[in-house]
Amino acid sequence: MPRSLLRLIAGVGASLLLAASLVVATARMQGATGRIGAVLVALTPWSTIGFAAALGTFLVLLATAHVGARTPHSVAMAVAMVGLFANVTWLGPTLVPNGGGPIAAAAHGPSTGGRIRVLTLNLHLGRASASEVSALLSERRPDVVVLEELTPSLWRHLSPGLDRFPHRVGRAAPGDGATMLLSRWRLGRPTRVPVLYDGWRARVRAPRPFTLVGVHAATPFDTDHRWRRDQATLLAVARSVDGPIVMAGDLNATRDHLPFRELLGVGLRDAAEQAGSGWQPTWPVDESVVGLPLPSVAALDHVLVGGGLGVRTTDTFVVRGSDHRALEADVLWR
Repeated sequence: MPRSLLRLIAGVGASLLLAASLVVATARMQGATGRIGAVLVALTPWSTIGFAAALGTFLVLLATAHVGARTPHSVAMAVAMVGLFANVTWLGPTLVPNGGGPIAAAAHGPSTGGRIRVLTLNLHLGRASASEVSALLSERRPDVVVLEELTPSLWRHLSPGLDRFPHRVGRAAPGDGATMLLSRWRLGRPTRVPVLYDGWRARVRAPRPFTLVGVHAATPFDTDHRWRRDQATLLAVARSVDGPIVMAGDLNATRDHLPFRELLGVGLRDAAEQAGSGWQPTWPVDESVVGLPLPSVAALDHVLVGGGLGVRTTDTFVVRGSDHRALEADVLWR
């Protein structure tokens, strides 16, 4: 293939990649909350890769171009550098631990009043493997669990092995509208959180009590602007809680979405950011398009903490049958 044709193909490809990355970055900067805009914002971490790849390609093209053809490559490089800098700034906080504080308990030992192990999992309309969910809960030994899309059929298989969690809020239901809170500690009187796919709020009477909010919010594709309404509901709940709070579940939002950033603005902190875990996409899992497997592209599941709580570590786990990864966070009192 002639070198000129290779350069043309590389230039066109890099230009398209740069343009797509710019669209995503612009949506993020504008705080887009419409259906398409919200989806684009969820892809922000991927635009970091796009800007980096475009920058590298244009750098090579610039180095090998004749003098008269260098200006367009120089301009494209400058744009890619600015975009890459912005994306690294947005992504950077997840790479530096800021949860801080002494370790109150061994990472995998029994909990004390100083540590809470939280686990959340979307069960994919009850399709998640009951045996794998049970094994995960047995192995990780969380203190509180938030389960979304819990169906009666799956609950019948799960419930016999959940003696560790004698205190529960919510109930299984057909479809995607059932969220349940499980706790090894007694729960105060629960309050329903009015989000599309169900949510609950309850006071956990642990050795050091805290408020647990477990939710499954609407997606950006749900009608009647329901996504924005649910995100506003989460913000109102966060503002109404005094003292330590853990909010966990399928929020159907990433840390790049404006409503999520507003949650962080009222004192909540994302567990992955607190722990410096980096970008941990949780959706999709085991999905494909025209036979091609899809990578996990967005961090939709979260554990948020506030009121004097920090996070030591977070981790994700694949559960067969679920289209989300389970998310675990070791929460600490600072």
